[in-house]
Amino acid sequence: MDFLIIHSGKEYDTALRLAKEASRQLDMKLELRGMYESPTEGLTTDELCGCGENHGYIPRGRFDSGEYISIEYSDYYEGFTKGLYMVIVSTGGYIDEQKELLSSARKFYKDAYIKTSSVYLGCMH
Repeated sequence: MDFLIIHSGKEYDTALRLAKEASRQLDMKLELRGMYESPTEGLTTDELCGCGENHGYIPRGRFDSGEYISIEYSDYYEGFTKGLYMVIVSTGGYIDEQKELLSSARKFYKDAYIKTSSVYLGCMH
């Protein structure tokens, strides 16, 4: 899966500020998916899964590809530097599908880039 990233950093507050700004700049929905900062896990949620359990942080891309802005925690992505909050603008199957959006994002975020990683799709139980 490919991820269009406009920011990576150690401070959640900075990531949240940039995510809100990007939502306005790029005219895209901000969707935090019920996640909030956790000192032990990076990100977590209190929301229950359809199975009735709380699985904690589930990385973007497992069920929800597409164009929207979110904050994700890098520890859960293979090949990413650990301990970073990432502002992700889109996820998709092919880099070519995201090149136009990358060009738009770079108008405001010159360091925007696309990175590929696998996302665990198996059972969470």
